[in-house]
Amino acid sequence: MPKVAIYKFLTFYLYSFDVLNEPPHLHDKNSKSNYAKSAKIWLESLEFSETGNLTQKELNLVEKLVRQNQKELIEAFFRLNESRNVSVINLDK
Repeated sequence: MPKVAIYKFLTFYLYSFDVLNEPPHLHDKNSKSNYAKSAKIWLESLEFSETGNLTQKELNLVEKLVRQNQKELIEAFFRLNESRNVSVINLDK
């Protein structure tokens, strides 16, 4: 479960097997909660296929962060797909 990006209390990550079978996306969860169910956002359309336990405010923030960093996040997805290393992107810019 490679971590792709972080922003304060949000963690953006992938499941390794997902990069082989699905279009570019990220799983996002509130790292304050140990039992949080993750949301899943498609990186190209910015639509959620799963909202997990995130609040609407958190989902809005995820969408905003992904939109602002979309190119870099898609590149990270494809680097992982090619089994290349990915540095965690700090979105606290």
